[in-house]
Amino acid sequence: MKKLGFVVVALVLLIGGMISPADATFRIVLTDVNTAATLTIWDQVAPSDKAAAAGSIATGGTIQVGNFALSVTSDSYYPGTGPLGAELTDTSISTKNKSVKGAADTLRIQVFSDAVAGPSLSPNPTTFSAPGGSPLLLDNALAISFMTNKPANKVTFRSWLDGQVAPIVTLPTAGYGETSVLASRLNPTFSLWNELDITLATGSTASVTGTTTVSGVPEPASLLLLGSGLLGLGGLTWRRNRK
Repeated sequence: MKKLGFVVVALVLLIGGMISPADATFRIVLTDVNTAATLTIWDQVAPSDKAAAAGSIATGGTIQVGNFALSVTSDSYYPGTGPLGAELTDTSISTKNKSVKGAADTLRIQVFSDAVAGPSLSPNPTTFSAPGGSPLLLDNALAISFMTNKPANKVTFRSWLDGQVAPIVTLPTAGYGETSVLASRLNPTFSLWNELDITLATGSTASVTGTTTVSGVPEPASLLLLGSGLLGLGGLTWRRNRK
């Protein structure tokens, strides 16, 4: 019975070692591509962020960025689902192109978890943490709802890992899209950067959600130890039942 208890404790410690808490201070950058008007909102920095909780940004109502009237709610949290778990999402983005010239315009929404900021801008400049050497499984999804369907309306979602030059995934307009990418990691931390380009004809309105959810994939050695522990546990149970 003592051996059985030891194996159970060892398994708990092994699995627990894959999970470590972290916070991710993040920011949203909103840009009207045609007019170059821009607005940056930092997590927990007044007056732009109306959300009191860390890891959540909300404008608290309609704001104006160039030709666009919009409201934004975004979340960046850890832990999420899976052995590691983290999520960077821009949700409930309601935006309307109010251009008076009648031309289509593009709103670019960038959501960063890397917290690169001046000392006074970011109260907790950290990134997501990850077990050293473990690959990450990144699930990327895009959901779109156009209130007014016009040929000019389109949305593109892109996601970057650790500021790489090329995005790890690009999802074009499709109403809904989802893809998974497995990325190897060598460092104990990682950052995410999601970007939505929302092009709307004048008077069009859209609600868009772009999400990257991250799960840790155990290293082969960890999987081997976990498998050996489970086999040992099964063997002890079998021997005990025979007796």
